[in-house]
Amino acid sequence: MDNLTIALCISIGTGVPWLIAIHSDDGARQLIGNSVLGLVGTAFGASAFTWISPTYGIIALVSVGPVVAFLTIAAGQAVKRAILSKLSR
Repeated sequence: MDNLTIALCISIGTGVPWLIAIHSDDGARQLIGNSVLGLVGTAFGASAFTWISPTYGIIALVSVGPVVAFLTIAAGQAVKRAILSKLSR
């Protein structure tokens, strides 16, 4: 990955969790975990976008990256809830 892609991954991957934290009641408590999930999801998305089309990878990252980060955060929270419900039984 080049420097621009890394900078975009960091800004998108940490910006989306902040927006979630601002617009939800308990998002501030989950901010660190959501930031990690957002960064991981955005980095994997950037790798996939670059693999699919090296020419338009940055454009895909800017346009679809926030959606990928949000979906990764939602999936990570669902997995965490499922694990905690299994452990609490």
